[in-house]
Amino acid sequence: MSDIAPYSSTRSHIFMLLLLTLAMVLPGLASLPVIDRDEARYVQASIQMVQTGDVMNIRFQDQARNKKPAGVYWLQSAALKVFSNPDKRQIWVHRLPSVLGALLAIFATYWGGAKLIGRDTAFVSAALLAASLLFVFEAHIAKTDAILCGLSACVFAALGHLRHGTPASSRLPVWVFWIALGGSMMIKGPILLAILALTFIGFWLWNRELSWARPLLKPLPIFTFLLIWLPWAIGIYIVTDGAFFKESLGQDLGGKLISSQEKHPGPPGYHAALIWIMMWPASLFLLPAIANGIRIFRAEKKQINASSEFKTLQLCVLWILPFWVIIELMPTKLPHYSLPLYPAFCLMIGASLSEVSHIRAFKRLRIANNVLFLLASAMLFSALIYISFEHGQIAQKTTSLVIGAFASVAGLYAIFNITRGQIKPAFYSVICAAMIISIGGYKLLLPELETFNTSARIAQALDERLPRLQDTTLLSPSYTEPSLVYHLGTNIELGLKTNPLDVSALKSGRILLIDSLSGTQENLFNNIQTLAQDNHICLDISEPISGFNYSKGDAVNIHIIQKKPCS
Repeated sequence: MSDIAPYSSTRSHIFMLLLLTLAMVLPGLASLPVIDRDEARYVQASIQMVQTGDVMNIRFQDQARNKKPAGVYWLQSAALKVFSNPDKRQIWVHRLPSVLGALLAIFATYWGGAKLIGRDTAFVSAALLAASLLFVFEAHIAKTDAILCGLSACVFAALGHLRHGTPASSRLPVWVFWIALGGSMMIKGPILLAILALTFIGFWLWNRELSWARPLLKPLPIFTFLLIWLPWAIGIYIVTDGAFFKESLGQDLGGKLISSQEKHPGPPGYHAALIWIMMWPASLFLLPAIANGIRIFRAEKKQINASSEFKTLQLCVLWILPFWVIIELMPTKLPHYSLPLYPAFCLMIGASLSEVSHIRAFKRLRIANNVLFLLASAMLFSALIYISFEHGQIAQKTTSLVIGAFASVAGLYAIFNITRGQIKPAFYSVICAAMIISIGGYKLLLPELETFNTSARIAQALDERLPRLQDTTLLSPSYTEPSLVYHLGTNIELGLKTNPLDVSALKSGRILLIDSLSGTQENLFNNIQTLAQDNHICLDISEPISGFNYSKGDAVNIHIIQKKPCS
């Protein structure tokens, strides 16, 4: 792969991967609106953690958020204290930990790949990971998944060094392994631990020995692993009287394993179908990589000593396959469940590219892969254009067509070259296509779609009316997205916890945010006006703030209603 990687030195590779990753994840980091619903909950809980100084209890408004450990909230809170403050509501600050997690994933993939498949091929694999659609999206939002991917890549890379190295060179991989595994416990609980356990079980069943992993059994690194998360686990158990683990492990994680949670069901095969879009554009090389692995496994049966290439692919397969089966069988399906496996996928792709460069290799699979890549690209570009035409103005519609056209040319050029066995131009073409989509979509297109930024526009309208919202009672009975709390603060009350038709509250200055298009409360808007008329209250009703609630798929018309002096 030295003909693909333009420079052969490690320093050059790292610098280029740094530039590529930042080019993919920084555009739109500050301008992309806060994403409902999970991101808004994470950032608001982190803000409240800074405001209250309570680093143990995780809360969204007055509700305990006992789903994920405190690690990501601590990271976001630290970034908030260093670079901003809670009153500024700068979303890019909360997204910085995800950017760092993405960089960690890329560098760990390169570090592990350099040992497994060589430095130049590792550069190609890490670059394909940096360009992958799901990876780039998760790096843009303030959640746990980009950080978990980074820690997962560290653990996987450490295993690669241990399996392909010598006992004398195992010190750094052992420390990386245990520190990353401990960090993952603080970010998303036992998810990475489960992947690791399944991998070791697979190795034992396949090879009946794990002697290469024996250097991991060192007391000080293991103690460090426990020290990272165990004090917090004991503390949160005491503070919540065990409620955190009951809800996090029992209801959140356990519930997803046995039933469909959060309205996200899916049949087996869900992740296999989505990977062509989620790993786009690296998915252009996916089927030949899988076929190359099968070919090597078949050939290895005839040999006594396992080759380095076989050992690499075996590690990738045992990292991916057992956990993949689990998430395919789980009733709850979300695309990001497979993200911790992407570094191994990309290294498996990198290991196969030399074979794919032979034009006679995997001819039928190459054609099938090209068709799947074309379909995935068409769906992605069509979705981008559809959203722009449905919710944007003339400028956004034009932008989407230009982005789609340039990305299509790059994608088609990549297919043309992969068909001819020309890996180098195919690789650079898909990287170019990914950069066009990322920079164009996240920087030029999505932040400009005003209908998707309803909560921020409500906050701006309220700020123009009442600069001191902290002294005002706000009630939003129908539009209940968490981003509204992020923009307006913890005092706003969402839903129907209190009566929106309370006359005394209306007289005392309560402000109502009423969606006149809400199907569940279609009469509320008229009832409030009737109530005010019957009680001789004059109302100031704003022009509707029109938007689109993408969490529910509904159009909204939000009116700001408050009492005003009668003339």
